[in-house]
Amino acid sequence: MATALAKAADTDTSVEHAARIDHVSKSFAGPAGQQLVLDDIT
Repeated sequence: MATALAKAADTDTSVEHAARIDHVSKSFAGPAGQQLVLDDIT
């Protein structure tokens, strides 16, 4: 049972990590170099 809980927690972490990657990917090359477009991060 502990393994199932660990897998569930790992999945949640992976989803959150993927969301962060998607968020950071909203970047563009600006006049001062690489710029990030940051929305509201919770």
